[in-house]
Amino acid sequence: MAFDEVRKALDAYTTYLDSIGSMLPRRLEPGLDESEAQRIAHGWDVTLSEDALAVWTWHDGEGLARVCPPMQASYCYNNQAEVGFFFIYQFPSLRAAMQATERVTAYAVSSAAGMCGVPELELVESYDAETGARYVDLDDMDFARPPRLWDVSFMLDDDRPFYLIDCKDPSAKDSQVLEEEEYTGYRPIGTTAEWIERTLEDLKQRVEDRKLEVDAYGVLRCVPQD
Repeated sequence: MAFDEVRKALDAYTTYLDSIGSMLPRRLEPGLDESEAQRIAHGWDVTLSEDALAVWTWHDGEGLARVCPPMQASYCYNNQAEVGFFFIYQFPSLRAAMQATERVTAYAVSSAAGMCGVPELELVESYDAETGARYVDLDDMDFARPPRLWDVSFMLDDDRPFYLIDCKDPSAKDSQVLEEEEYTGYRPIGTTAEWIERTLEDLKQRVEDRKLEVDAYGVLRCVPQD
C-alpha cells in the first residue's frame, strides 16, 4: 500500500492548493512512467522504492515559474526567499534529485575523508569570524548520517537536499524520509506519506492562522505580521 498511500497524500496536498486558489499545481511537470524513472535512477546505480516511484511517476518535479510569480515567506532570511511547491521547499525532477544527492554525498565523503580520515562522517564546516578560517568541527559528528546515493533528494532548499527518500532497500514498504539536521547530518523522521501529510497540515495551519494567504494572482504569500 506504500505506493497508494504516497499518491493519496500527494493528491490531497494538491487538492488543498487548488481549493484555496493557488496556481502552484500549474508548475508540476508530467510524471515519468515507471520504466523511465528506474532507467534514470539506474544511471546512478539506484533502484527506486515504491515510495519514490509513487512521487516521480505522479509528477516529475515542478517546472520554472512560467505561469505565476514565486511565493514569498517572511520567516525566510530577508523576506524575499523564493520557495517551491512543498511550502518552502522545491520539488525537483528525478534527474535533478539524483544530481543533488550526488553533489552533497561527494562533498561529505571527500571532505570528511580528507580532513579526518573517516569517510562515514559528514564534514561539519565551521567559520571563525576573526580569522576568516574554515575548519572541520568534530564535536557534532557523533550522530551525523551523510546522505548516500540511494537517498533520493525529495525536497530542496535552493539546490541543497533538505528531505530525502531512503531507497537503500527498494523492496521495503514505506520508505523513510530523512531530514537535514542543521548541516550535521540527516535523521529519519517518518514515512514518505506521513511527511507529505504533515507538510499539508503545517500549510493548512499557517493559512488558517493568517500567516499565509493566496493573493489575487493565485500566489501564496506571507501575510505581514504586526
